[in-house]
Amino acid sequence: MDLSYAEDEEAELLAAKQSVGIRRCFMCKSTKHLRAGCPLRFKRQAPASQPSGSSPGNGNSQTTGLSPKRAGLSYKKNVRKPGLLVVQANVKGFVKPWRVLIDSGASGNYARRSTLEGSQLYAEALEVRTRDEILVRLATGTLVTVSKVSVDLNVKFLDFDSVERCLVLDLDSRYELILGMTWLERHEPWIGWKSRTLGATRPAHSGALVSHETTSARKQKHYWREHEAEAAVVLDIGVVL
Repeated sequence: MDLSYAEDEEAELLAAKQSVGIRRCFMCKSTKHLRAGCPLRFKRQAPASQPSGSSPGNGNSQTTGLSPKRAGLSYKKNVRKPGLLVVQANVKGFVKPWRVLIDSGASGNYARRSTLEGSQLYAEALEVRTRDEILVRLATGTLVTVSKVSVDLNVKFLDFDSVERCLVLDLDSRYELILGMTWLERHEPWIGWKSRTLGATRPAHSGALVSHETTSARKQKHYWREHEAEAAVVLDIGVVL
């Protein structure tokens, strides 16, 4: 036990009793605290290697300066970052190429209604449509009910050439077509996230192409675009009960 500390405490209490209603710090004479909580006492007792901004604890000093740097992800809102894969595709029956979003967050394939309107494909789809309705969840989380109108589109880009069943929706004006998990599971394309390339084959380190399919290296083109992280239009669909 620190005897000098005990003697100072006793003297302080004695002085406080003698002063009617006044309690002062024995070290700095302040009336706001006693010696046990005086900042001067901690500053005198702190070792030379301890920063003056440290506070006493249970034996471990805690610096009140800048906090240590931490590695982590940025969650700033509306930060633009590359995350969506966009290609141009030729669709049979249409002169201009379509802008296509390849979105793993979409459960199916979706075609833009305004692009199809006036075409023979859309007219035939309207004739055979049923009264069924489906519930569509947009990227904003909004649920909308739409009539079930589907078209079969012959879509061709790079080494991919196939007929895809697509649900007709009022899509974002930036895309004529969204190819979702239905297309991805069917074709299983190779996507180079670092090199930002898309193809039906995977290029080897030597420059040769590794695949069971024949393809051309010239078709390994870059179709990466920067968009808002929330730019995907369709996330999921389900039949209305």
